[in-house]
Amino acid sequence: SLNNVMMTVNAKLKENFYDFLKKNNQSEVAAFVVYSAINNDRNIQTKVADTMFNILTGKAKSCFYGIEMYKMLSKLRAIEVGYMAPDFTLPDSTEKKKYTLSALRGKYVLIDFWASWCGPCKAEIPYLKKAYNNFHHKGFEIMSVSLDDKKDKWTSALKQFQMPWIQVSDIKGFSSIVNDLYHVPSIPKTLLLDKTGKIIATDLRGDALDKKLEELLGK
Repeated sequence: SLNNVMMTVNAKLKENFYDFLKKNNQSEVAAFVVYSAINNDRNIQTKVADTMFNILTGKAKSCFYGIEMYKMLSKLRAIEVGYMAPDFTLPDSTEKKKYTLSALRGKYVLIDFWASWCGPCKAEIPYLKKAYNNFHHKGFEIMSVSLDDKKDKWTSALKQFQMPWIQVSDIKGFSSIVNDLYHVPSIPKTLLLDKTGKIIATDLRGDALDKKLEELLGK
């Protein structure tokens, strides 16, 4: 009985919320309301955020909160299946070579956000090695993006784990340029891209990555 009451109340709140947005879709106040709703819900679905944002128009989108909201949405889309992964360029540990994500088009690519201090990240390395060994020759690549902020820690981990795929970082931790593009509040975080750069899966842990690549590329 209580659940039914709560469902009714929540449905009415949602109805009133969207009615307010539609009636005030050019208002900076509406922009602030949507910005707050997106910013305060860590589990908000991208499509829901998109729906709210698309109701707004005019000054609501061009004001401060409208602009900040667009930045937030862009970062949410960047980790959502069905959206394109934003392009970026970062150097390797020697700082003599740079790698650009879009240069890997034509391959299935796993973007692996990690750091040397992250235990769960390091626990995934054997599974990444397995997938790389099984599917690299079939058109699979990994780009590991370190969110370390100390170069010696990163390079020490590279020597220890001997990962044979692309390793890049700007050594700025969570202030890295990739954090301006992707919503990565915690690690490990992985995104699997198709040959066009579109995200087709996220957070494939353990043998799940190997199984997914088997579906895409065969045994």
